[in-house]
Amino acid sequence: MNRKSMLEVTSIIIIIYGLFLLYAPIGVLHKWALPILLVGVVLFAIISPRKQLVERISMGMIVFGLVSLCQPLFMILYSAGFHILLSGTVAFIVIGHR
Repeated sequence: MNRKSMLEVTSIIIIIYGLFLLYAPIGVLHKWALPILLVGVVLFAIISPRKQLVERISMGMIVFGLVSLCQPLFMILYSAGFHILLSGTVAFIVIGHR
């Protein structure tokens, strides 16, 4: 593996860890979920050579965040919806200006 693909895998691991902390019921690190998620998303948007893929993923995150905020059934989706929406928006802005 070359350095760029290692950094890409690392940023994906950071994103998954941030999502895990975001959806964890209660934990000490729950308040760090958004900064960890944002760092992973920005790293992935900067490092990944696949611009179209990152754009589609970020648009999917925006749509999922909006749907999570508008649905009335599950409180865990509602509470994490803004974080997902913000992360998708930041990724879209970063990839759009790259």
